[in-house]
Amino acid sequence: MAIQIISGTTTKYLENSQNTVSFNLRQTPTVGNVLVAAVLSYQGLSPSITDNQTGNTYINQIGETVGSAMNVFLFTCIVNSASGTFTLTVTGIDPNNNLSGSVLVYEVAGLDTNNLVSGSAANTATSDASGTDLTSSLTNTKATSIFFATFGPEANGAVTVTAGQGFSFDPTNGVVLFSDGVSPRTALEYQIVNTIAPQQGYLNYTASFGNSIFNAVILCLNGFQQTPNVLESSAINTYTGYKDEVAIY
Repeated sequence: MAIQIISGTTTKYLENSQNTVSFNLRQTPTVGNVLVAAVLSYQGLSPSITDNQTGNTYINQIGETVGSAMNVFLFTCIVNSASGTFTLTVTGIDPNNNLSGSVLVYEVAGLDTNNLVSGSAANTATSDASGTDLTSSLTNTKATSIFFATFGPEANGAVTVTAGQGFSFDPTNGVVLFSDGVSPRTALEYQIVNTIAPQQGYLNYTASFGNSIFNAVILCLNGFQQTPNVLESSAINTYTGYKDEVAIY
């Protein structure tokens, strides 16, 4: 099964000065798929995620919490149960009205849930007001993989973002807006690959302020290896001279 983003589930949430927030996914995910959630929180906080189902566990796979930038984390959850309205509850975002935290959630099909995580990396970078922000480099361990990258910008302004080379994000629900309701705050971007090679998450941006600190994280998840299926081949019967059809499964 090929790796696929289930776009109908992609959900964004922007909160305003609450330590615990709850919101519904846009559609109920499928059992056996994986939810990937990016959480931006205020400095010094360590968020956690639960849902209103039974048996789903959200694992904080990677986070970066350096300096004056937003803390940024990537969580995964293998969906073991899902029915009706699917509600996420995120704790530890922003209890003191410092700024608005945010959550972005993707549903992914076609992942190897028995060997889910290939690797992860985090870094902090200081960038000019306009340019490209990068995650650390990360190499997948299986050829068929999906990379996720997200960025926590400095708290004092909005940014205009586009996905970096090779990466994509849902332009409507894969990006959260700043408190002005117009300017993007950050994006959760992804890239599906079929070869083993190092990758870096890229965020092309223009900021509404000067030099900025970005916390950046990248996560690689394993898909199933794609092998060719040979349904039928032909062989010549040298005794009769007739062609025999040999099925190979």
